[in-house]
Amino acid sequence: MSIVTGMSVLGQGVSDIQYAKTKIIATYLAQEGIEIARNKRDSLMIENKWADFNASSFTLPPVESGFTREVTVSGSGNEKTIVSTVTWTQGSRPHSVEFSEVLFNWIEQ
Repeated sequence: MSIVTGMSVLGQGVSDIQYAKTKIIATYLAQEGIEIARNKRDSLMIENKWADFNASSFTLPPVESGFTREVTVSGSGNEKTIVSTVTWTQGSRPHSVEFSEVLFNWIEQ
C-alpha cells in the first residue's frame, strides 16, 4: 500500500514539475511579445510614425511547438494597450498566460 502511495505522489510531483517548466516558457514568450511591441513602437517613434503603431505593424517570430502567441494593440491617441497572450494544452486542459502594458507616445509634438 505504501509503495502505491509513494508512486502516486512521485507521479504527481513529476507532473507538477512539467507544468511549472511549461508555464515558465509561456511566461517568457508572453514577455517577449510585449518587448517586440515596445521595440516596434520605439522604431516608429524615431520615424515620427506613432499613428502607424498597431498589431499589424510588426511580425512576431514563431514560438516553440505546442504554444501559440497573440499580441494585440488597442487604444487611440497617445496611449496604446498591448496584450500578449500565450496558450498551450497540457494533458487535456488548456492553459494560458497573459501580460499587458500601456505604451505612450513619448515624443512631444
